[in-house]
Amino acid sequence: MRNHLHRFVRLQAVGVVALMTFLGLAVLALTRSAAAPAGTASAAALAPKATALDIAPTGTASASTAASGAPASSAIDGSASTNWCATEWTGTLTVDLGAVRRLDGFGLTLGSKATTASVSLAYATVAGDWERPRGAQQMSIPAGEPVYLPLSGGGADVRYVQVSVTDNDGTPPCIGALRLFAHDPSSVIPQRGADLSFEQLEDAAGADFTDKGKSGSALHILNAHGLNYVRLRLWVDPPAGYNNLAVDLRMAKRIAAAGDKLYLDIHYSDFWADPQHEDTPAAWQGQDLTQLASTVESYTHDVIAAFAAQGTPVDMVSIGNEIRTGCCGRSAGSTGAPTPDGTT
Repeated sequence: MRNHLHRFVRLQAVGVVALMTFLGLAVLALTRSAAAPAGTASAAALAPKATALDIAPTGTASASTAASGAPASSAIDGSASTNWCATEWTGTLTVDLGAVRRLDGFGLTLGSKATTASVSLAYATVAGDWERPRGAQQMSIPAGEPVYLPLSGGGADVRYVQVSVTDNDGTPPCIGALRLFAHDPSSVIPQRGADLSFEQLEDAAGADFTDKGKSGSALHILNAHGLNYVRLRLWVDPPAGYNNLAVDLRMAKRIAAAGDKLYLDIHYSDFWADPQHEDTPAAWQGQDLTQLASTVESYTHDVIAAFAAQGTPVDMVSIGNEIRTGCCGRSAGSTGAPTPDGTT
């Protein structure tokens, strides 16, 4: 059965990007009031009223200036953790979608290290022929918080979008994410996913999700908006209630019953793994490289087999989580045994 493991290990960069893109719009389907209206400093306006796709990553971006390591393209890569930053106290970001598209609204997240900034937005079908919505000029927007700006009247035809941003204290401004929402059929993204690792914890805590005033589980609501993939995180021996194998196997049955596919994110850690915390599970500490490799192989095989045995096979799997610096307490290129704190 080990020989079949490779069938499940499909590290598809395009597929993962699609999943994360849909994750962003899936949140829009669930949020109640998490955005700022144009022209105000409040973060309390409604997000877009209907699910829409962020098509900004399909465009090309340019900017008046760009700091080293913070190019214009980072503002439309689908991740608010990467920033475009100007080199002066004010800057302009321009996006070309390549063709005229019908947009329902815009989204913007300023860089998390910026102070509150003044932002103005414009759009055009022909370069230079800018429309400047009255409510989207000189907006006061807080740093690090997503702001959604719906277009009234059924939306607008747009090819170019321009954002001018001025930091109020003179610091060069940054934009973490510019989002451009369009109503494309959900089928344009084959893998449309969301991370629902904590749905069972939310249920136990009494969380109530609603869609158009009707209560339902997060899974049910997202399915109604086109979801077809669910990601589950997996930890070896996490705190009580969090996603160990038994918790994920239960959730996998819900996912299968809903007709969705399963994407498993194996952390190879007792709790959250990231570049700063690739900690060795307590039960694996002290193993040398050969022993650890064997343990990881056996654990991975047994996990995949457990899902298959209950009739909920894994469709996609991440081998480790954010492992660019290493995995399982081992830094990239290390050969020694990990210490109890996960270092080598």
